[in-house]
Parts: sequence; structure tokens; C-alpha cells
Amino acid sequence: MRNEQEVERLVRENLGLVGAVVSRTLRLFPRLPNVYDREDLHCVGSIGLLRAAQTYDPERGATFSTYAYGCIEHAIAGALKRETSRQIECISLSVLWGEEEDSPLEDQIADPEADPASAALHRCTQAILQRAVEELPERQAQVIRALYFEGDSVGQVAVRSRLSMQAVQNLHLLGLKGLRRQLHGLGIRGSEV
Repeated sequence: MRNEQEVERLVRENLGLVGAVVSRTLRLFPRLPNVYDREDLHCVGSIGLLRAAQTYDPERGATFSTYAYGCIEHAIAGALKRETSRQIECISLSVLWGEEEDSPLEDQIADPEADPASAALHRCTQAILQRAVEELPERQAQVIRALYFEGDSVGQVAVRSRLSMQAVQNLHLLGLKGLRRQLHGLGIRGSEV
């Protein structure tokens, strides 16, 4: 196993590989998932380079740069694949509430200004949602409240909560799944609101 100085030297001498892999990735996949930009990919790639410096075994016959390139590429591809899967799974609350994508939550809740009956329905719906959010584990509830009731972005929630954006998105997804179970457990469907 390498000592810390050797690992640092390998990382410093091969940092250009990270830039090369990031540039190649951006050429091949110009439409990145929303949460990643060039700098994010560079950070993920640097972690891959660090792992390569820590685990490189010259006895296997590959040069360090060849091995590191593969590790950097693997780290970036893995992060992008996880995020793409998460974005596909992470359906918005509007679609989750409604049974069909054609009926987002905004269209299902009546305008509270329209008439007293609509205002009462709006208050009732809001109360049901707030009660359901309160039943979630605290961290999930905080994320759902911030994203949907306070209008914060994932980045803002991450900074305020001192979590990574990925952790916030995981809490968001878990919270949405919990809300869905609760609302469907009550027999509430989007079309009934």
C-alpha cells in the first residue's frame, strides 16, 4: 500500500486525466442530468483518480495512467447513471398525486378564489397534504416542505441542511414514496381532489 505522499504525487501528476475524461464525457453526453455540470464531473473524476492512486498495482501490467483513466471514467459514468436513474424514479409530487400524467396536482385543486365551496375544498386538500407530510420521518418531511411548500431548490435545501444534493434527492424520493403510500392508504386518488 502506498503512503500518503506517494498517493498525493500520483494524483498531482495525473490530474490532467480527469480533465480529459470530463471533456470526453461532455462531448459524448452533452445533456447531463440537471444536478451535474463540468465542475461536478471534475470532482467526481478526482475521486476516481484518488481511488486509482490508492489501489494501483503495477504488478498487473497496466501503466498507472491507463488504470487511472478507467477508474476516473468508471466514477463519472457511475455517478451519471445513478443520477439518471434517480431522475427517472423521482417523479414530481404533481404526477405522483394524480393517477395520470395529464392531470397534474395544480389542475386538480380548485382555485380557492372561485367560490366558497372551492375555497373549502382547497383548505381540506391542503390540510390532508400537510398531515401526510407530518407523518413522514423528519428529514424527509423537511425536504418535502422546503421543495413544495416553500419553493426552495434542491441546491438551496442541500446547503441549508448541510447535505449533498444527492442526499437531498434521496430524501425527496423517499418522502414522495411515503406520501403516496399514505394518501393511497387513505383511499385518496388525485381524481377525487
